[in-house]
Amino acid sequence: MISTLLAITSTIIAFKEYQGQPVDASVVAIKDLGIFGTLLILTLVFFLSYRRHKHRCDRLQQISEDQTQEFKKIIEKQIGLFQSLMINTRNSFYEKSADLSSYVTFIYESQEVKSLFNDILDSITTSLARIVSNGQRMSLVGGSYTEEFVSIAIKLRVNGSTAKKLVKSSNNAGFDDNDDCVITLARDSLTKNDHPDREIRKNIYGIGSNTAYISIAKSNSAYFISNDLASDPNYKNETQNWRDYYNATLVVPIWYTENRSSQREILGFLAVDSLNKSGNPNLFNLEETKKILDFGADLLSLLFLNLEVHDAWRRFTKEKEE
Repeated sequence: MISTLLAITSTIIAFKEYQGQPVDASVVAIKDLGIFGTLLILTLVFFLSYRRHKHRCDRLQQISEDQTQEFKKIIEKQIGLFQSLMINTRNSFYEKSADLSSYVTFIYESQEVKSLFNDILDSITTSLARIVSNGQRMSLVGGSYTEEFVSIAIKLRVNGSTAKKLVKSSNNAGFDDNDDCVITLARDSLTKNDHPDREIRKNIYGIGSNTAYISIAKSNSAYFISNDLASDPNYKNETQNWRDYYNATLVVPIWYTENRSSQREILGFLAVDSLNKSGNPNLFNLEETKKILDFGADLLSLLFLNLEVHDAWRRFTKEKEE
């Protein structure tokens, strides 16, 4: 209606101006009012359209976030179920094999077992690295942090004598046969490809050389976690250039008990680390990352026992054949 009124008044004004007649001020006022009213209506229409569009976008975003959170909860629940399954399976195996568990040496005579051992370790570490990375991508949905490169490593806890057999290194002379030692047994294939300089079975470390090992093996902690190691003045690490490779880490023990009431025996450690360039304070966490590593650690403890039994069986059958 305002547009129609505006058109009529504009026509009257134009006609009078054409005939040289004076234009009534009220007519001009009506024209101005029409222009103002039209602009006001257009602004209101635009504003309401924008509000509807924004409301629709906000609603779709909220639905997407709710679905993502629900999916994450389902994944966390699944990880928890798998972890419980692995814990129960591991405990059952070690309880039934209590007389064999003390013979886990990681030194196999059968070349077949050695090859199988290395292949399985590569598969487990690489799969865990991908699972942790996938979990990280899910956590970053709607967030401001960037995806980080993560690395998985398996560390063995052995005495000095076993460490010297597994590692050929110039630093062997500093360890006695009964010393409590740690060696890097394996890394995931992604790390081996992108960072071939990260050592594997090259160095022997004392159990007291790393804050994570001390916390777990000496203080009986269930894990060690930090997403900003550089800010911790008390952090110890015997690897001289560790800062070149990571500033965040989560470490869990690879362990077993001979029965449910006995003290845990730690076979080694499973670790994930990252430079965490984005400074994500929740890059590694107890809700997701630790459950993934715990699952991997329980799987490794089962692997170690079963390969030891398999190697012993191979030796036995070989002796019988001879």
